[in-house]
Amino acid sequence: MSWQEGLALLESLETPTVEIYNKVLKACAREGQWEPGCWLLDEMVELGLEPDRQSFVLAIEACGEQGRYEEANHVLSYMKDAEHELDNEVYGYVARACEAAKNWRQLQWTLDEMTYRELIPDLVTYNRAIGGCGEEGEWEMALTLVLEADRRGVTCDYVSYDLVIQALHKAKQPTRAHDLLKTMKEAGVAPGKDMLALVLELCQEAGEMARVEEILKDLNRGGLGAGGRRVKS
Repeated sequence: MSWQEGLALLESLETPTVEIYNKVLKACAREGQWEPGCWLLDEMVELGLEPDRQSFVLAIEACGEQGRYEEANHVLSYMKDAEHELDNEVYGYVARACEAAKNWRQLQWTLDEMTYRELIPDLVTYNRAIGGCGEEGEWEMALTLVLEADRRGVTCDYVSYDLVIQALHKAKQPTRAHDLLKTMKEAGVAPGKDMLALVLELCQEAGEMARVEEILKDLNRGGLGAGGRRVKS
């Protein structure tokens, strides 16, 4: 059922149920139709129906697909008022909306709220936040998030480290970038050739020849240039 077919179904019913509304909301979420997804919640209330947790989650999901972070947070506030459970799935959709809108500050606030509620963001949410920090030039925060993820039991992947390296490259931080390569290897994640090339360029510009020689050895080493593979112990 498409979202248009769902709306037509609702119009044909004299007494639609929450379950029917949720089926339509699911279609809206699937097709990224945030606007009908939001006003269907209001329509339910006007009809004397009480949206359940799934109703709110689907509306937020629809907002997330289209970068409507303000609307997503508005629905989130309704969820809080209704005292529904808030979990990683819900905040993940809000984070997706912030990322799609390139509102990195709001994304960081979303992450902070998850921490306040003692929720542990998943790797995808962390990577969104790390990438956002890079876009904003906040390389210190990007590094902090990698360390925080590790401390909270979330294993960073190649994408996580690559986003931080890009932020450090933009900020001209050769020492930090080179140190991060070591952290990657200790974590069992192999730097890729493109990543090594970025750090090499930084170290060359800074005249740090000892680091340059070390990176060149890594580039010429058999098991280290593919990117993302686990380092053999």
